[in-house]
Amino acid sequence: MPSPKPKKVKSKPKAAFHLTLANVAAPKGSSTLNRVKFCIAPYTNVRPIKNEYHVGALCQDLDFLGADLNVEFGLTGKQQFWRGEIESDWSVQYLADYTDLKRKVQP
Repeated sequence: MPSPKPKKVKSKPKAAFHLTLANVAAPKGSSTLNRVKFCIAPYTNVRPIKNEYHVGALCQDLDFLGADLNVEFGLTGKQQFWRGEIESDWSVQYLADYTDLKRKVQP
C-alpha cells in the first residue's frame, strides 16, 4: 500500500533552526581529529569514537565520508578526497593526520 501524499508543510517550531552548512559543521576551533570524528558520527552508533578505531568499521561508504570531509574542511581542487582514496583499515587518527596533509596541498 503506497504512502499518502503530504498535504502541507510542517510549521517551524520556535526553537528550531534551519539546516545550513554552518549549523551542521563541527564547532569552530575544533581540532582536525575532532572534526573528522564529527564527520564520522552520523555514519555509526559507536560512541565514543576512539582514535584507534578503523574508519571502515565505523562507516560503510567511505566515499560519502570523503565528500563530507571535503565540505567540512573546504577542500578544493587537488586537496579533495577522490573516490576510493580513504582505505577501510585507516584509523581515525590516521585519517585526521592524512586530512591535515591534504589541507597543505596547493589546490
